[in-house]
Amino acid sequence: MRIEEIAQVSAGTLVSRLKEDPQGKTYYLYDQYAHAKDQIKYLDYNHEYKPVTLSDTKNLVFVERDDLIVNLSSCEVAYPDDEHVGFILPYNYCKIVIKEDAEVAQNYIRSWFNESPEAKKQLHLITQGASLVKKLSIQQIKQLNITLPDIEKQRLIGKIYYSRQIIKFKQLHKQHLLDILISNTLYTGGNK
Repeated sequence: MRIEEIAQVSAGTLVSRLKEDPQGKTYYLYDQYAHAKDQIKYLDYNHEYKPVTLSDTKNLVFVERDDLIVNLSSCEVAYPDDEHVGFILPYNYCKIVIKEDAEVAQNYIRSWFNESPEAKKQLHLITQGASLVKKLSIQQIKQLNITLPDIEKQRLIGKIYYSRQIIKFKQLHKQHLLDILISNTLYTGGNK
């Protein structure tokens, strides 16, 4: 079964064409930092999102609650955190929205893209002959073939994947805190 049979795939907004208006409303651009946070990756630095003030929003693509966000360069998929809902989705991302009548668990799609041998093989073949910058197209994503187990197994796989991401996050956070503790103890005179 192809992705386009179970989901709608939409391109992001071409940011270079945005017309800023100081009288408009301020929005923020979804970026690599937001995507990494949405993938539950541990980030040991802070980041300020780029604000854009706009009046005309009719051609914008926004991050919404049930979207799956695909980074077209890294081929990684993230499920947006509430913090990023309402951000403008730039053109180097696309979003996948599962069709209402499809028996598909969102966490399964995320884990399938990021971890499954089936997806990795197809993505490797697509990007193998690419130029210096590997980048997926919307059409290539739509044409990906996905094997769907029954819905209960999808939910289980998605839950295991999500739990593993949380464990990895906590392990990296713990390691970072230990590094800080050791550094502060060894180099600030706390070892007397």
